[in-house]
Parts: sequence; structure tokens; C-alpha cells
Amino acid sequence: MLEYLKQYITEILDGGDKRGEIRGAPVVVAGELLKELDRFDPRDFEPAVRADLLRVRTRLAHQMKATEALSPRSGGDRGSLHNTLQRLLPVLDHYRGEGSWGGTRSFPRISDPELRDIIERDYRELAIVLFPAGAWKSCVVMAGSILEAILLDLLTQDRAHVAQAMASLKAPKKGQKGPVKDITKDSPDEAWTLANLIDVAGDLGLLPAMDVKAIHQVLRDYRNFVHPRKEKKAAHPCTEAEAMLAKGALDAVCNHLFPKSLR
Repeated sequence: MLEYLKQYITEILDGGDKRGEIRGAPVVVAGELLKELDRFDPRDFEPAVRADLLRVRTRLAHQMKATEALSPRSGGDRGSLHNTLQRLLPVLDHYRGEGSWGGTRSFPRISDPELRDIIERDYRELAIVLFPAGAWKSCVVMAGSILEAILLDLLTQDRAHVAQAMASLKAPKKGQKGPVKDITKDSPDEAWTLANLIDVAGDLGLLPAMDVKAIHQVLRDYRNFVHPRKEKKAAHPCTEAEAMLAKGALDAVCNHLFPKSLR
């Protein structure tokens, strides 16, 4: 998210002499960085680094005033500025996107630890990279993928859950009169679609009925956006509105299944 700013700082630090000092006028560097940092809301950084961000801002402002007080042409305290920039770089890694207030989600009910890590990683990417960047199609695809992983895990956590899912009247069958598809298998002829998972989760009471209807409208056909030909055939728009609906539907499910999951 802040790659341009990190690149600017890194280039300044890499341009120092053997003592690690910065070439150029520190007052100019500090001034440019302050302009950029003042654009950001500290609440959009993870809580652990918000105080560090404010300290860096204060240090840069102090260094500007100290340098200007010496002389407009003074080189200033380059070593001090160098130390400030080194403190700033790791802070920028904890930016979570405009309007995010540093929030992401945890998914404690996901039984598979590796899958939980993947879901948390993908949700972070959705919330702090794709949505703020206006990548609307990617938002819809990612939201659908996350929801599919969540529901599949919840319906297959143990034998009892699997039995309940496959006994549901909403469970998909092989053909009109064939046996129920095996939710535990990955083969194409056994695979459950997101629409199947939503229907069964709703039937078992894992999702409120109103949420089931809303999610169906927004995300059931999200895979159509993965393939351009299917997207063209489906004639579904993929604008900011669809991205907001997709993320909103996912968040509604998360709020229901994982209360207090925001962190």
C-alpha cells in the first residue's frame, strides 16, 4: 500500500556514505516526508505502531525546525534523520488501508489451522489491498473464495457435521435422482458449489435465512468472474457496487459466525 513511500526512504538511506549518513538537505527530506505522513490517519495503522507513527512525525517536525534555526543552507543533523527514517520503515509495513482503522479479522472456528491461515491472509488482502485499490472484480472473486472456504470447513469439521450436511434436503445430488454428492471429496463430479454450501448452511441454521437470500444474490455465481468467457456470458456487471455488496455479504456471515472477530 505504501510502496512508493518505502521506496523513497530506502533510496535515501542507500545513498548515504559509509557512516550511513544521508546526502542532500535533511530539512527538505523531512519536509517531504511530513507532507506525506500527514495525509494518513494513525487509526488506519495496526494499534501496536500508532504511537511510533506519532513519534516519527514529532521527530521529523523537530528536525525541520532545528535545521532551519541553524541556517537555511545548513546540512543539519543527518545522522539523526537517518535514525528517524530507519524507525519509520517498519511502521509503514503495518498500514492497513484508508478507512480500515487497522482492523482485520480472526477466524477461530475454522478447524484446519492451515486453512485458517489462508483465510486470514486472503481477508487481509481483500480488506487492505483489493478494496482500497478499487480492484472490484478481484474483490468479488476473493470474497466468494473466502466464503466458500469458511462454509466448507464448517460443514466438514467432523463426521457428525459431514453427516448432517449430506442429510440436508438442500444437499446436491448427482443428477435428479442420484445419490448425494460427497462433500469430503474434491473430484469434479462430487464438488459442491458455493450455492450448495450456502443452501445447506442455511438449512442447518448456520446462517440466518435473510443472509442466505442476500448472499445468493451477490456471491453464488462469483466463479463466473474468474473466466472472461463465463463473465461475458453471464452479463454480470462488476463495479464498485458489486464489490461493496460482495464484501458486505462476507462480513455479514463473519459477524454471525465469528462474533468479535474484528481485531
